[in-house]
Amino acid sequence: LDEGEVIDTVDALGKVNGKQIVGSDKTFQAVLKLMETLTASAEKPGTAQDFREAMGRVEQKLLSPEFAAQLVGNQALDFMKQDGITEIEESVMANAVERKLNLSLRADEEDGKLVINRHPALVACVSNFTNFLDLFRKTVRNIELGVPVVVLSRSNTSQHCFRW
Repeated sequence: LDEGEVIDTVDALGKVNGKQIVGSDKTFQAVLKLMETLTASAEKPGTAQDFREAMGRVEQKLLSPEFAAQLVGNQALDFMKQDGITEIEESVMANAVERKLNLSLRADEEDGKLVINRHPALVACVSNFTNFLDLFRKTVRNIELGVPVVVLSRSNTSQHCFRW
């Protein structure tokens, strides 16, 4: 952002932990224009890209023991609560189910049974660890199928942007 109101950000306990620029209408219009551009480029006939393999590698790395432990540790530091281990385990299981659903969806598109709408998916940044894991999954699943994704932040969740 190159303009907007500067405000304090706070952690889960209300302690100021940084600054954020709240975007102007001009910035909002720029995001809308970006989404329109992404829509136009993603929906050109014959341009649907298959990113399942590449996103699978990203997902595998992020949910590997090394990175999953870092995510859980960051969660504990941010909030001093929540069972990050269970949340990671649930996310890994949900990822497996959603990945299989994406395989079926892509196969149906290739067989001409359906057309995947490739308008950009708009993802607001996260409010807690479970939300991050859920939105990460949704982001990965969309990108796998060639759906552009725009990830935004919110004023009360700036401490989570580093995870993206």
